[in-house]
Amino acid sequence: MSVNSRMLALAFALLATSATQAQVYKWVDANGQTHFGNAPSAPEQPVEAVNVRLGYEGTEPDAVTETGSATASGGDGETPKTAQSQKEMCNEAMRWTRIDIPNLKEVAEQRLKDQKITREQYRESTRALDQVDSSITMTDCVTSKGSALERYQCLSRGAGVLVCSGALEGLL
Repeated sequence: MSVNSRMLALAFALLATSATQAQVYKWVDANGQTHFGNAPSAPEQPVEAVNVRLGYEGTEPDAVTETGSATASGGDGETPKTAQSQKEMCNEAMRWTRIDIPNLKEVAEQRLKDQKITREQYRESTRALDQVDSSITMTDCVTSKGSALERYQCLSRGAGVLVCSGALEGLL
């Protein structure tokens, strides 16, 4: 398991959350404890529907500002079409990563506020996410091969950093 995979596993263990398509509700109990759930609490308690951001919902991918070069004929038999396809896939991987990392940091911050993790665990998880974020680059993506390419393809489908890194494998 690579350093990034181990750091993601740590971040995931600290965050321990799963986003689903179901409605999420938030309420505060009589002791002042904030709760989240997929069903409203008792009818007499006020609840708030929470908007869970699962991913980008738009018609056009964002432009990636980082430059990377994928040559159309780099001597390895790559055609212009496959180079363009890989660049498009990388644009999607970068777009999903720009969504996923901030969402994971937001979850960590909420868990810290709810006293589910310590301040040190929060710092470790955000450091790990920052390191992963800086290691996922357009240049690396367009030049990737083998298992690295598979991870970027996974990211491009919106599966998420934790899933695509293999961080979940050690935890399940």
